[in-house]
Amino acid sequence: MIPIGHWVLERFDVPPSALELELTESMMADMPVARTRLAELEALGVRLAIDDFGTGYSSLAYLSALPFDLLKIDAMFVQAIGSSSAADALVESFVRIAKALQMDTVAEGVEQEEQAEFLRRNGVTCAQGYLFARPMPFSAFRDWMLRCTSSVDRS
Repeated sequence: MIPIGHWVLERFDVPPSALELELTESMMADMPVARTRLAELEALGVRLAIDDFGTGYSSLAYLSALPFDLLKIDAMFVQAIGSSSAADALVESFVRIAKALQMDTVAEGVEQEEQAEFLRRNGVTCAQGYLFARPMPFSAFRDWMLRCTSSVDRS
């Protein structure tokens, strides 16, 4: 029997490394089944992200027992950066945990340069949010990417 992930990759001719699946904590309520399915996808080379970390029934067991490559820090934590030492400490802790487990990090909902700077200082791998760009249709995205890549110094 061919695992469903393998079938989808073959059917649409997508290299596994080009696919990243984002799963929320609530999707992993059945830990044994989740572990089996995620291990199959990991074996294929698909990247796995735990999305909105900390907003549901957070369990560090998910992070240590399941093969995640990426931890996505929810926007509510990013928005709180600078509002209190506790808020900052939570984000710093998420990043340290991810690093210890050899996971990359993505901070969602970055809207201010101060947030981006805090995230850079703390080693966040990637950030997304209105500070960088607003949602846009594909045609606008293509034009935006061409402008961004043409302005990069390639020397």
